[in-house]
Amino acid sequence: MLQNTETEALWSLIEVIDAAGAVGWVLACMALSALVVTFYKVIVFWRSGLWQTKALKQARAHLRQGEITQAVHTLENLHHPAVQLVTLGVKRAQTEGLDDKTLETEMEQLSLGVLERLKSGIRFIGAVAALSPLMGLLGTVLGMIDAFRQMEAAGNQVDPAILSGGIWLALLTTAIGLVVAIPTTAAQIWLNSVIQKTTRRLEETGTAVMTGLHLRNLKTNTVNNTVNLAAE
Repeated sequence: MLQNTETEALWSLIEVIDAAGAVGWVLACMALSALVVTFYKVIVFWRSGLWQTKALKQARAHLRQGEITQAVHTLENLHHPAVQLVTLGVKRAQTEGLDDKTLETEMEQLSLGVLERLKSGIRFIGAVAALSPLMGLLGTVLGMIDAFRQMEAAGNQVDPAILSGGIWLALLTTAIGLVVAIPTTAAQIWLNSVIQKTTRRLEETGTAVMTGLHLRNLKTNTVNNTVNLAAE
C-alpha cells in the first residue's frame, strides 16, 4: 500500500514537471544535480572530520601550554584538517634556521589549500540557487507569450478556459523554480557556515601551534640555562 502511494506520488511529480515543458525538465535536472552535490559535500565534510571538535579543543589547550607531545597524541585518531597544521608546525620546528614568518606562511598556504578543496562544489549549488528562479520566470514569460499568441489566433472566438489553462501552466514554472531555489539556498548557507567554522578553527589552531612552539622553546632554553648555571 505504501509502495503504491510512493509510486503515485512519483508519477504525479513527473506529470507536473512534464506539464511545465522543457523549462520544467531543466529545473528538475538542476535540482537533482544540486541534491547530488550537496550529499557529496556532506560526505566529504564528514570524512574530513569537520565535526570532530572536542579532541581538537583539547589539543589546542595542550598547545597553548606548550605541551606539544600531548597535543600530537590527542590528535592521533582525528581527521580534521587542523591536524595537518599541527603536523606541519612540529616538523618544520625541527628545521634549523626556520623563522616564525616562514612557518606562518607555510601554515597559511596549507590552510588556503584545504579550504579551497572544501569549498569546491558549493559555488555550483549557489549558481543553481540563483539561476532556478530566473529559469522559472523565463518559463512563465514564454508561457504567457504562447497563451496570448493563442488568444490572438482565436480572434473573437477566445475561450477563457484555454487562456486560463495557458496562464496556469506558465505560472507553474515559476513555482517549480522557487521550489528548487529555496532548499538549494538553505543548503548553500549551511555548507558555507560549516566552512566558516572550519576557517576559524584552522586560524585558532595555527595560533595555538605558534604559541606552543614558543613556549616549548622557552622551557627548553630555561632548562638549558639552569643546567649551565648548575655546572658553573
